[in-house]
Amino acid sequence: MGGAVENVIMRRLDMIKAADAELETRWELFHGDWGIIEVSKDGEVMGFEFVETARSAADHERLAMYSSTIAAGNYVIVSVPEESYLHTMTDLAMFPPPRPLLFCYDRWGNIKVPRCS
Repeated sequence: MGGAVENVIMRRLDMIKAADAELETRWELFHGDWGIIEVSKDGEVMGFEFVETARSAADHERLAMYSSTIAAGNYVIVSVPEESYLHTMTDLAMFPPPRPLLFCYDRWGNIKVPRCS
């Protein structure tokens, strides 16, 4: 499963650079099960992107991680497999604004446009 997570990370890195070439990124893959991208500009951290597997997305400790990241003043984007999208969307809907932005990806790591439920 780490292959899809790593593919999503690489695609998001390309998208971030295309949006603003001055943004700096660092990323890490954890046990092939999930990954994180740190986004900064001029040395100041702006946000974090969490790329989850179905298993890691089901871990409710992740919600506390997203919440503390937002509370620190950073934006959060969460990317999950398509099959985890609706469940994760329900979990994130309970967050007070600003909520994490949610993306999903297919089994090959192609990022999908967020869909309405």
